[in-house]
Amino acid sequence: MSGTIDELTYYEAFGQLLVKRKGGLSAEKVKRNKERYARRIKCAENFGKAAEILKPLYRRLPVEKRAHGLFGKLTGMANQMLYKGIAEKEVVKEMEEHLTKEYGLMSYEEMEALGKRRNNQ
Repeated sequence: MSGTIDELTYYEAFGQLLVKRKGGLSAEKVKRNKERYARRIKCAENFGKAAEILKPLYRRLPVEKRAHGLFGKLTGMANQMLYKGIAEKEVVKEMEEHLTKEYGLMSYEEMEALGKRRNNQ
């Protein structure tokens, strides 16, 4: 059984019937009242920028080091740096240093060599 009645949505997950209320903000509501939601918009833009910064670095992590939730955690770290006013180039540098130390971030040369080995197999 699943469906929506009034403000309640019924759905099945993990073998149980669950209920949730209808969500809060819609994109349309935010667009209509940009001044009221200016801070929320700015935070979302910053988080998007943090994810953009992190994406190429994350792809350089060894596959065995990537884990569920890691990208979000690292994006949050980059987001905090941007929020504090740290320049994007500095955020990239700091995140690169952190990922190298904590997760064995591969250099571009290592990535290229790995790609060549995979192609020759």
